[in-house]
Amino acid sequence: MQGVEYLPPERKDVSVSDAGVNEGDPLGLSTSSGDPGATNDEPGTATTDQLERLAALENLSTLALQVASSLDLQETLTQVARAVTEGLGYGAAVLNLVDGDDLEVVVAEGPDDVRETLLHSRQSRAQWDEVLDWSQPLGTLRFIDGRHDPAPDGMLEWVPDIDISPDPGDWHPQDSLFAPLRSPRGDLVGVLSVDIPASGRRPTPAQLELLERFAAQAALAIDRAQTHERLAMGEELFRRVFDGSPSALAVLTDQGRVVDVNPRCAELAEAPRERLIGTLVTDYPWLPDARWVREALDNARAGADAVREFELRDGRVVSATVTPLVTRGGSRALVRLEDVSDRRRAEASLRLAARTDPLTGLPNRAALDSYLSRPMDTAGVAALYCDLDHFKRVNDEHGHGTGDLMLRIVGQRLAATARSADLVARIGGDEFVVVIAARNSDDAIAVADRLAVAIQQPVTDETVALTPSLSIGIAMGGEGLRRADLLLRSDRALYAAKAAGRHCWHLYDDGLGPLPAG
Repeated sequence: MQGVEYLPPERKDVSVSDAGVNEGDPLGLSTSSGDPGATNDEPGTATTDQLERLAALENLSTLALQVASSLDLQETLTQVARAVTEGLGYGAAVLNLVDGDDLEVVVAEGPDDVRETLLHSRQSRAQWDEVLDWSQPLGTLRFIDGRHDPAPDGMLEWVPDIDISPDPGDWHPQDSLFAPLRSPRGDLVGVLSVDIPASGRRPTPAQLELLERFAAQAALAIDRAQTHERLAMGEELFRRVFDGSPSALAVLTDQGRVVDVNPRCAELAEAPRERLIGTLVTDYPWLPDARWVREALDNARAGADAVREFELRDGRVVSATVTPLVTRGGSRALVRLEDVSDRRRAEASLRLAARTDPLTGLPNRAALDSYLSRPMDTAGVAALYCDLDHFKRVNDEHGHGTGDLMLRIVGQRLAATARSADLVARIGGDEFVVVIAARNSDDAIAVADRLAVAIQQPVTDETVALTPSLSIGIAMGGEGLRRADLLLRSDRALYAAKAAGRHCWHLYDDGLGPLPAG
């Protein structure tokens, strides 16, 4: 700011009838005569000044307690403005509150026209920064000398209807005095503007100090009320989301005691909310793994999420997530329980479909490959590679419908003849593989004979009755033999059975040549 330095007014006699209060004491606390000739060297003067200052500080303390008495933001803002007009000796007070990139006038105390002109008006943060930077600093306060440096263009202002005095110590209608309000973090909370000192004079250094101290206390009260409002809004939003969530939610202490549950959680627990609150989550019959819950709570205290799925006693699958939660009540854990039974069934169906032959319902080639890829020793295991004899003729002479019927019935007969521990798979076309437990080749041959007999029953549709037969290649596992190699040997033995005239089995031996082409 380029202008005249702020000069506090000279002390002079001002009667109560003329100015309402002593110009050196807008709170009306002074008991001195106001004699301009009095000095601190005169007996009793220092004591009087000290008493005035003490009274002013006591009044400040009372005002600070008033503005801090409520956690309601609007009430706090109103108390701040009224404290200025009713306790600090100013005829008008306007409170501008930071709202995003703007400052909004949220409270205006004083003449009616100050409210009509300024209330709910907004100025940009950039404009306010310019005003505060441009104005004259008085400690933490800011002053604009209306006689020499009116406010910058673009700022909405209210000019009081008071006379212009030639005395430079008198308050000018275009004088402006601001108190920036900052939080304990140093953030700008708002700006308090004051006008029309009751004395009609520019405030003295003592009065400026009083306003400065009050502004600091007001900023703390406003920041506290804003924090409370944010917490209240957050808690209200949390309650709406909490109660309306389709997932079962419970809030626990870090010791696992239930603080709150939502309606879905009470439904899942089959107990009313009132009965659940105060109980230990580890005691719930629908959370059988109490040890995991305790470990999850330990993770929550360390700031990490914990997720696990488990099956309830009625067969439903529940996904449980424990997440740390910070509230005014201290450290808490939010437990989310979601019934994922339908999702898991759908996923299981997809996995089963990917490993199931759609025609016969048997495991397919992918399922067999997965089984054979396991790093397991093949000792005590045998593979029977089965092929329907002359199946191409069935499709060519009787159609694919009859061929599909034969494949389905053959698959059913193989599965019915095999033991429960055996694997029966259709790996494509007219080829089936049966993997069995076998102590020796006699066990494997006995199973092959049973399969061949079971297959040799007529398959009848509306027009024809056909009797299928099998060619079977048998390979025995052994120590160190991979399952994939076991399947390869049984395939070679199958070709040997076909070469021998079909409708028979052949046991693999090292004398078999390489796999024939085709």
